[in-house]
Amino acid sequence: MRKSWIIKISICSIICLFVGASAIQVNSENRNDRGGQSSTGIKNTQLPTSFTIIALPDTQYYASSYQDIFTNQTQWIVANRETFNIVYVGHEGDIVNNAQSTIQWKRADTSMSYLEDAISTGMYDGIPYSIVCGNHDVGRLFDQYFGIARFNRRSYYGGHYSHNNQNNYVLFDVGEFHYLSISLDYNPDIDVLNWTEDVLQAHNDRRAIIISHSMLDNPVGDWTTPGLNIYNAVKDHPNVFLMLCGHMHYEARRSDTYNGTTIHTLLADYQDYPKGGNGWLRIMEVWPATDEINVKTYSPYLNQYKTDPDSEFTLFYNQREKQPTPTITGPARGTAEIASNYNFTAIDPEDDEMYYFIDWGDDTDSGWIGPYASGEHITKSHIWSYKAIYTVKAKAKDTYGHESDWATYQVTMSKAATIIQRVFLELIERPTELVPPMFSIL
Repeated sequence: MRKSWIIKISICSIICLFVGASAIQVNSENRNDRGGQSSTGIKNTQLPTSFTIIALPDTQYYASSYQDIFTNQTQWIVANRETFNIVYVGHEGDIVNNAQSTIQWKRADTSMSYLEDAISTGMYDGIPYSIVCGNHDVGRLFDQYFGIARFNRRSYYGGHYSHNNQNNYVLFDVGEFHYLSISLDYNPDIDVLNWTEDVLQAHNDRRAIIISHSMLDNPVGDWTTPGLNIYNAVKDHPNVFLMLCGHMHYEARRSDTYNGTTIHTLLADYQDYPKGGNGWLRIMEVWPATDEINVKTYSPYLNQYKTDPDSEFTLFYNQREKQPTPTITGPARGTAEIASNYNFTAIDPEDDEMYYFIDWGDDTDSGWIGPYASGEHITKSHIWSYKAIYTVKAKAKDTYGHESDWATYQVTMSKAATIIQRVFLELIERPTELVPPMFSIL
């Protein structure tokens, strides 16, 4: 009887050693399979090749004397919406020359209405646009013709300050890119500037454009008093990247960097040219792949481009958002050759699906794995072979390929367990998988 039990115990020990070693081998193979997922690529979601923002400089003389040129501008925008992928139009103020002239407002109304036509634009609310009150526009007729009621039913209209539309904002999207454009009156006071900051903060996930009639002087691009006040109010909001103005004749620009964020401010006003401006407008083509904004000055009326350095130039701005750094949680200490589990989580600002790249700090990595839902907690196991201190790193990217910075997490592995210790740990962790088969054999 004693010999029989000795034989059974010996057989059990051999099976335990065999099963434990097999379990370790399977765990290692599973780890290699996870590493093999590096072949899983990001789905082929294309960024827009380019899209275009149009700036309409002072139209005051068109409204007073050359309405055909004004209408030619807006009709050209509609006709070329698809060709240039025009997503937004911003009027820079001085819509009319005489704020008390009903006929001038009616002319401006007619010309701007082309942007609103659902049939010709192919868009239910027309092409998103905003309009700002210049010094020649101040009076009750601005709100009668371009007031809250005109825009309130349009889906892109965001809102306004106080009871009129002299300070307003619009929202528009281009694929994954989300924009905010705030139009401010000729000389915004402190209350308006505080409202502006509130809007920027409320929409801090959107890249922001500020339009006001007077911000730069010509020709060197010095700030006007209203322009400096606006800049000082918005410069610490990192989502602001572009400011547009008219008022001072001809062209100027400047770029200012504050706390690592650059704001480009552009002046364009052609009212001293023949026929109130000869139809010149600004075409700003945004190229996400190269982080460029190519600015061109074009007249649909003349069918000509201005190609001097003040009229045609390139601005640089990172259109792609940095992904938030993922979090890593798990045991800070472990034993070499024993699997440890770690959790990884990242939240995408647009709620896009996420991919992860995990560097285990021992010359092995997961490759890009996923996709996973934004905010989903994923758990991955790893086995380190030697006693050492390792730095686990992880980064995330969305389905458009926008990557985060590396997150790091330090783990300390103690001396590897003996084979008996490993088998014992396997039995503790997976008793229902390993114990019943052994006793059925016995």
